[in-house]
Amino acid sequence: MFGADAVYPVGYEGTAKTKGLMSIYTINQMLGLIEKSQPDIILHESQSQTIPNDSGGLKQYPVAQNELILACQADAYILCVSCEDSVEYVRRTIAYLESIYPSEVIAIALSPLKKSLRWSVLSQKKNVVSEEEERAAVNQFQGLGIPIYIWRKEEQFTEMVQKCIDYFCEA
Repeated sequence: MFGADAVYPVGYEGTAKTKGLMSIYTINQMLGLIEKSQPDIILHESQSQTIPNDSGGLKQYPVAQNELILACQADAYILCVSCEDSVEYVRRTIAYLESIYPSEVIAIALSPLKKSLRWSVLSQKKNVVSEEEERAAVNQFQGLGIPIYIWRKEEQFTEMVQKCIDYFCEA
């Protein structure tokens, strides 16, 4: 949304080699350096999967994502979700994010992409959902009581950015 002052590349084909407490220490150190420049706001982002969808194996555990969450100690989150995510999974993710530190999920960003079902993860394709599927997803997530913004609608993206700015100006 605003540019990047530092990058900690974890996740798929990431190059960060630290793990555990050293990751948390390294990320904290990066944030400290950014903070010295006295920015109005510090944003960070993470790869998908804040909490596991299931306990299908160790590779399903979002360890790197949780190291980032622990290190950043965010005040607020914009949670990116897929039309294919279940309301229960999103609800659990919100509960986790809002409980690990005093923080709030202030917006949900709805991705217009869905995975094509294939036998191999390596051959999965992503397609854009129809507007009907998008409306159904918005309807299903509205009960969470958090504003929902659709990525592919530029005016909504602008509203989401303003929501983020307003949240911190009012705090």
